[in-house]
Amino acid sequence: MKLISSFPRRKTAVLTQLRTRRLPLNRHLHRIGKRDAPQCEYCPDRDETVRHFLFTCPRGGRARQALMCTLGREAFSEAYLLKKPSGINEVMKFVDQTGRLRSTFGSVRHTLYSGK
Repeated sequence: MKLISSFPRRKTAVLTQLRTRRLPLNRHLHRIGKRDAPQCEYCPDRDETVRHFLFTCPRGGRARQALMCTLGREAFSEAYLLKKPSGINEVMKFVDQTGRLRSTFGSVRHTLYSGK
């Protein structure tokens, strides 16, 4: 909780929604009646879930490559990305670089956590 309390509100919202699977991606939006279908706009055979967004969707290809260069194999660990300070910083950069959530949250890259 100490980690989250040091974040700006916008970043806290993104991190919490990533962790709880309530990020405004198509699968969640479909579940709450805000979208007709849960599929990803780039991958029509896949639901747009948090896992799909973070690890497989081609829309995040360049941002994912940067994430992998910075974190190595930790870039494939959802637990690391969403719980460790360095993972959280990098996943926020990833979210920002994809532009996928900018209309909802704006930029979330700035004011990164610098704790241990």
